[in-house]
Amino acid sequence: EENNSHTAYITMLRADASIVAVPVLVLLGQLVGVVLGSCQGGWTTWHGHCYLLVQTSHNFAQAQTQCGQLGTNAYLVEVDSSAENNFLLDMLNKAHGRHTWIGLDDQVIEGQFMTSHSHRTPEYTHWVSGNPDDYHGAQDCTYMYGDLSGTAIRGQWDDDSCNLSTWYTCEMREDGHVG
Repeated sequence: EENNSHTAYITMLRADASIVAVPVLVLLGQLVGVVLGSCQGGWTTWHGHCYLLVQTSHNFAQAQTQCGQLGTNAYLVEVDSSAENNFLLDMLNKAHGRHTWIGLDDQVIEGQFMTSHSHRTPEYTHWVSGNPDDYHGAQDCTYMYGDLSGTAIRGQWDDDSCNLSTWYTCEMREDGHVG
């Protein structure tokens, strides 16, 4: 069986005036689409997902909504491993950020933190010692600390009021599918 598809490249001009070669899939001489593995401009690729650190402050609910508007099937980042946490910390530190919302909250059942998009108990967490603590019964949403918060807690998570306005990080699969 003959394979009549191949990868070609088109050159695109980004908003920052840089030029990027974007791989596309060509089948029987027809452009089929962008090859899996490329993120939208401004997003960073890591292990099959695209990430965007938004340096505008919003509360937790607004951040969730904004992520959905910024990319196809994008959501507030769900941290699944120490390696991913370190990757996100590096993004936050390069931007000199104090902290960023991550997609983890206990708004449905107090004390039961679930990922905000996939609604599952996280397999990985990195809480600051003594947290989550639901201080004054009003802390249901989670953010990650950056270097500006102090070396002892950088990369660690804290629960806080969902009404707090801070930066946030969005995530989506590179192929644009949900998950």
